[in-house]
Amino acid sequence: MFSRSATACLATLLRASSRPAPFSASRMMSTRLVRPMALPRHGLGPAMGSFSGLKLAPARSLRGYAEGSPQAHNPAPAFSPHPGAVAAPVSTATMLQPDAVIINISAKGVYMGHLSVSRMLVGSWMAGVFLSFGCSLMVQVAGIPFAVPGLHLFLGALVFPVGLTLITWHGADLLTGCYMYSFMPFLTKAVPADEAARNLAKVWTTVFVGNFIGCVSLALIGGALTNPATATFAASLAVKKTSLGFGVVFLKAIGANFLVCTAMAGAMATQTPGGKLLCIWLPISTFVALGLEHSIANMFLIPLGMHFSNVTVYDFLVGNLVPSTLGNIVGAWVFATAMWLRHRRH
Repeated sequence: MFSRSATACLATLLRASSRPAPFSASRMMSTRLVRPMALPRHGLGPAMGSFSGLKLAPARSLRGYAEGSPQAHNPAPAFSPHPGAVAAPVSTATMLQPDAVIINISAKGVYMGHLSVSRMLVGSWMAGVFLSFGCSLMVQVAGIPFAVPGLHLFLGALVFPVGLTLITWHGADLLTGCYMYSFMPFLTKAVPADEAARNLAKVWTTVFVGNFIGCVSLALIGGALTNPATATFAASLAVKKTSLGFGVVFLKAIGANFLVCTAMAGAMATQTPGGKLLCIWLPISTFVALGLEHSIANMFLIPLGMHFSNVTVYDFLVGNLVPSTLGNIVGAWVFATAMWLRHRRH
């Protein structure tokens, strides 16, 4: 009798475990939906949300926290618990619409502001190393003498985007992109202005240090491994970059980071590695071929050329790094403001 009852109970349990669980809205939300971050109602509509436990103002829900997060690349459907709330655009297309890109740029700015300093240092050091590899490849190719004038510069420009491609694929932190990310929350009012300012100061300082360490360390190693033809080109490049004058470097740096931000926003808009590659390659090759000034790339190129020329640390800092940094900041702000004014949602 006991054995029959035990057998019946076991059979009942097995049948129950083989049935699919009943549908539950709360269960679906807890397993399939990521609780979205939110931007304030100023121009982006009402909703409520939180971001990594941080309370934010009422806002429209976001599709992803940042470009480097899984939610940005594989966004969950936008969800708002409030009736009548207008959600961020959800697109199944390969490219996101510009207004959705603005939301994700702003979200990444907030996200980076709440990263720990140690994590940002590692990510920014990686970005400096990745960019230095791209710069090194460009110097190797451009240092080859060709019979056709200017061909070496064109081919060098074609291979230079390797650095930013690696940065984007691996989620490293490049300062010139952070200029755009940290400025966008001021426009979207994703967080109060004082918090956005604190995040900006923290991100810029930390990422600058990490990028500088990564680039200069690779330049020190590269100086010992450079062949004579490449050394000559690296020396001439360092002399040229430190001899342009403050105003020229500043203007060239504005154009350079306008194109870099174009590339990074495009990479954020597309969901595929191949799409990111194309969005990066065209603007970055353009700015290198035009001879524009990128402060982080110069953290590698000029110290590398200093091994083989009379360029001093003062020439490097005052003659190039300071004006190129200021110009890159302006270029990022011009791009972010133009994007916001054209594509903001009411």
